[in-house]
Amino acid sequence: MTGFDDLPAAAHSSPALTTVRQPVLERGARAAQLLLDLIEGVEHNTRHVLLPTELVVRMSCGAHLPSGTAR
Repeated sequence: MTGFDDLPAAAHSSPALTTVRQPVLERGARAAQLLLDLIEGVEHNTRHVLLPTELVVRMSCGAHLPSGTAR
């Protein structure tokens, strides 16, 4: 089982939830800038914005984690 956004509760569930972390603040800032550009009449062709993600592996996927690793 996996989740998305790496909400704080994901690390504290039982088993801890494997999830995909993304830069939420950067995503919001990019969306706001695109909206402001539209309001100001700045034309954009179809635009794809790629932001980095990170897979946070926890116990919900059955992974064996080294001792001392957050569960």
